[in-house]
Amino acid sequence: MTTIGKAGAGLPGEVVSLTGSALRLRVDSPIEVGSAVKAECEDTLMLGEVCRCQPSNGHYAVDLKLEHSLLHTAELARLARRLLEDAPGGPSRITSRPQGRTRRPARP
Repeated sequence: MTTIGKAGAGLPGEVVSLTGSALRLRVDSPIEVGSAVKAECEDTLMLGEVCRCQPSNGHYAVDLKLEHSLLHTAELARLARRLLEDAPGGPSRITSRPQGRTRRPARP
């Protein structure tokens, strides 16, 4: 887990539960309530806000309200690499323009 907008390394944690838009984690250090965070687990990236952080058995129980989740991030990364390779100026640039279309001059 990483706090968004603040310098520093990520904070390792363990997922305790995930239900709907709520994620509970166990971490070793406290996180300020209201902090925006990024949590990554296997092939999923989640963005959310810390809504609770309390001491719990030598650790901290952190509850996040999830705002966005991206599943299958490894597949998305592969797709992004392919798109960048095929983009103008990319290593495998092959372009063609449909016939009958001309480029219009830019307007001032």
